Amino acid sequence: MSVYNQFNDRDVHAYLMYGQDGLQDIAVGLVLLLAGLLLHTDNAAFGGILAVLVYPFLLMGKRYLTMPRVAPAELPPARLVQQRTILALVIGLAFLLLGVLVFGVVAADLLDLTGRFWIITGSSLAILVAGLAALLAWRAGNRRLPLYFLLIMVTFLLISQSSVPLPVMMMVLGLLITLIGSYILGRFLLTHPRLL
Repeated sequence: MSVYNQFNDRDVHAYLMYGQDGLQDIAVGLVLLLAGLLLHTDNAAFGGILAVLVYPFLLMGKRYLTMPRVAPAELPPARLVQQRTILALVIGLAFLLLGVLVFGVVAADLLDLTGRFWIITGSSLAILVAGLAALLAWRAGNRRLPLYFLLIMVTFLLISQSSVPLPVMMMVLGLLITLIGSYILGRFLLTHPRLL
């Protein structure tokens, strides 16, 4: 009898919120890397197609790497899973707002609105959104996600103070987060043998 037949919907959702395998880190890094590539190439179809592939990658990784190695008894309780789900939604909305803000900064520069709308210029709004998301992630008990948001804040601060373009900084940041996630995934695979 397969272990997969013993799971209910709560367990599957709990596996998606299980963050000790590094797959969520890799997904966040890939999204940042793809966003940097999208901004660098100015090809929306390229970025959209690649971004759609990140979520199935996360699901397949959870299905074939995490589920066979983590027993349902090791999963977090239902209340914690619900809190992490709400946190994931809030952070997703924060990333959406961050994207809208970056688009607003680019549009303001193109339309030469920087004189009248000084709040749009620079990275102040993006830094604020990343800081709030880091605070929410820390409050919810996640310890790696605030580090990533702080890296995003430092990236936007460096962009505002240096001549390094935004796409290059996003690609470097995405690559760094993907490498951290790959290290965590490798450590997870070595310390958690298959249960089947």
